[in-house]
Amino acid sequence: YKGQGFRVAAVSLDDTPPDIVLDFAKDLKVTFEILQDRSNLSLQTFQGIGLPYSILIDRHGKVVYVALGAEDWHSTEQQARVAALLPGAP
Repeated sequence: YKGQGFRVAAVSLDDTPPDIVLDFAKDLKVTFEILQDRSNLSLQTFQGIGLPYSILIDRHGKVVYVALGAEDWHSTEQQARVAALLPGAP
């Protein structure tokens, strides 16, 4: 979905030094952005109640989906949820 303007980011919410966070992500071979929020402001902003949690934000900045716990982003349900946010979606 990257070619359609969809972006994925992981946010580290601890005090781990940035180089260690990036090395960890490299070891996992992630292909998305890695961000760090040592202040936990993102957790407060998006009213996170635990970790891990996932948030989908539409192109207007509105939170349209929040899930606590692991998610299968390859499932038909989650693929449809993402597709609905892409340009040209109904």
